[in-house]
Amino acid sequence: MKRQILICTLLAFFNFGCSDNTETVSEVEPEVVAPENKFELFVNGELTDITAQNAFLIEDKIVIQTRSFDFEPTIKISKEGKIGQIYIDYFEFGVWRKFYNFRNFSSNYYSLEITSYDTTLNRIEGNFSGLLYADPDNLNSQSKFVNGSFSLPIIESVPIILGLKNTAKINGVDWSTIHHYMRKDNPSDYHNLTLHTLSDDEFKILLKFNRLNTTPGIYSFTNNSASNLVKIARFNTETNEYLVYDCVGTLEITERVFNLIRGTYSFVGQNPNDSSDVIEVTNGNFFLNYPQFD
Repeated sequence: MKRQILICTLLAFFNFGCSDNTETVSEVEPEVVAPENKFELFVNGELTDITAQNAFLIEDKIVIQTRSFDFEPTIKISKEGKIGQIYIDYFEFGVWRKFYNFRNFSSNYYSLEITSYDTTLNRIEGNFSGLLYADPDNLNSQSKFVNGSFSLPIIESVPIILGLKNTAKINGVDWSTIHHYMRKDNPSDYHNLTLHTLSDDEFKILLKFNRLNTTPGIYSFTNNSASNLVKIARFNTETNEYLVYDCVGTLEITERVFNLIRGTYSFVGQNPNDSSDVIEVTNGNFFLNYPQFD
């Protein structure tokens, strides 16, 4: 009888000791913390109350635009960080005033850096600093020192007009505009116009048209042509001025609808002060609108 009790006790012990009482531990996914959206803007060293929630990808450009009671900043850049436009609408002394980046070879005068551009998370981070001017062509005009930083999600947006751009090869190197503006050739002449197209580098391509008489067709031009021509200018960072080259070539207008114009061009430009300095522009292709007069 004692022997039977002992065997039962041992069996009970081994059954208890060998039972599977391992607890199943489920893996806990780490909590994903969304990056904090941030936009800080300082004007002459003072932090503004500006906030922004998003940056917008419009074709190949990044646009950050927001506003507060007395500030409305706008940043337009390429995905590579080339400066198109940076400006603030600034409420001062009872009126709204606008201050712009110096638009000629902008990155030589204003610092903007994209520190992170994540196409998976659709986020962009960067910082900016420099002087903005009351006159975007005059470094001696009234200025404000504007700096700040941003960390924002990117939302893709469709522009009202698709594909506005001017592209070409300058001495065999690809060139593409990031900003353009329009000027009258004469203050009282609203018909002969020049579209200035810039790419945040030393070059500017100028397309001259007559708003009334320019129609689809092929135009051969020389340096003495008054309209329907294309020219190239090179910016000198020592004089802060453009040198416009003497140009000869061909312009073809393929479409003209309302305030939109499309076409192609090729030409050769020669430095008027140095005949050995020649620029060849090929594969010119543009689709542009006539913006408001600048």
